Amino acid sequence: MRAPTVMIDFAAPRARVTLLGVVLLVLGAAVAAGTYAEYRLLTARRAGLELKLEAANRHNRHEPGADARSVGFAEAAGRMAAELGTPWTA
Repeated sequence: MRAPTVMIDFAAPRARVTLLGVVLLVLGAAVAAGTYAEYRLLTARRAGLELKLEAANRHNRHEPGADARSVGFAEAAGRMAAELGTPWTA
């Protein structure tokens, strides 16, 4: 029992381009470009949301010394108001 001989011809002319092959190539390239554009859009949106979240966290963060400073500022403002409210002729 002998196997048939395999003929390999690397110098044969290239197969011609078919319309279906061109359509599939263009469709694949368009899908790849669309996927890349969507990825970039989602990445940019995510970065924007991260910036908004960071700004919101910074805005809502409670500082431990803020209450003590507020009391000190209120007392200083009261002293200034009393000083400015005294008549000049006194």
